[in-house]
Amino acid sequence: MIAPNLKVVSSTGGRKSRPVSNKNSASRGSKSTYDSIKSFALEGLSDLIRVLMENVDDALFERSDKVDNDRERNMYFEAMREIRKKRERLHKSFDYEMQRYLDGFGRQRATAVEFDEDDELTLVEFDEMEDKIAIDNMISRARPHFEDDLFAVTERLKAVLGREKIEQDENPLDPKAICESFHTASDLLETEIQIKLIFYKLFEKYVMNNLGHFYRELNLQFAKHGVLPDFSADQERRKQTTRFMANRIRQSPATPTLSGGATSGPMQGPIDGSDGNLFAALQQAASSGAAAVTGGTPIAGSPIAGNAGITGGQSAGVPATGSGNFVAALTTLQASSVASQSPISIDPQNLKAANHQQLAELRQTNQLAVADSQTIDVVSMLFDFFFDDEALPSPIKVLIGR
Repeated sequence: MIAPNLKVVSSTGGRKSRPVSNKNSASRGSKSTYDSIKSFALEGLSDLIRVLMENVDDALFERSDKVDNDRERNMYFEAMREIRKKRERLHKSFDYEMQRYLDGFGRQRATAVEFDEDDELTLVEFDEMEDKIAIDNMISRARPHFEDDLFAVTERLKAVLGREKIEQDENPLDPKAICESFHTASDLLETEIQIKLIFYKLFEKYVMNNLGHFYRELNLQFAKHGVLPDFSADQERRKQTTRFMANRIRQSPATPTLSGGATSGPMQGPIDGSDGNLFAALQQAASSGAAAVTGGTPIAGSPIAGNAGITGGQSAGVPATGSGNFVAALTTLQASSVASQSPISIDPQNLKAANHQQLAELRQTNQLAVADSQTIDVVSMLFDFFFDDEALPSPIKVLIGR
């Protein structure tokens, strides 16, 4: 029993211990989860590299057996000796580079090879360019192939680290980080570019093509730690797309009235997608067009107006562009596109700006019905959605723009 007049002195030298805040506790929990995921990822990728190294000898020997001249055969045998001699160093170098990516969370390194257009390219520079192209192509092929699994990994990383956004190129588990780690490790090899390219092909076969299983196991590991255990990539993509399109609809300018202050239908202003449901917003636009026919004066010049007995393309002295003329105008706009040029030679942002300008001119130079004006809004939003998608290659954006 402690006497009342005695003070209890803690082992901290008399200082009172402070309770650990929930925020600090949560931070430590997130770090612990990330460290666990990091260790799991490093181990999984290391296993894939081990499989690659175990198959390199056989693959090169098979190739050497198929050539007819001694020079190429010797090149393969020298490559086999070089890789066998540096196998452990290659493996450790890859592990080290991936560790750097995960520890620094995507510190970017300048790997691009820049050339002076005024100088003649040397053989070494051509080899470097071919080397870089091989790595870039590998990344381009892998990303769409494992898109859903990688998307789930990224969303879970965001949840663990409390980040709103993780750019594709900074993600330490993106195919780019994995390929560049291997690219750096393979610099240890003193071989001809032909052998390097074969080595990259084997890396793609034994490592990159098996990333689907790696990502799925990684997502299971996240779920075991309670990180978005019920996450569905398909459902989340639909939610994000719907939210994006609904915001675009909500931010679109009000539908202009016809000349003289007259309105062209019972519904004015932009389509309302405030409830976050894009489909409902588009249904609202469609129903407003029907209401213009059934609940009010039909749109002049439209086929429906003609059936209602209104002719001459005008109503109450207000000129309006008929649906037939509107479609014809859109057809002319499409025909004037830069269809003769190669998609690779066109800047998507320039095409996006040109499309928006043409749509704006179409709106200004014509007296449009409400439904037609809303059609322009939807088309503009679709252009924005595709042109601003960083995952789409530029030539594909150009083709969509057309």
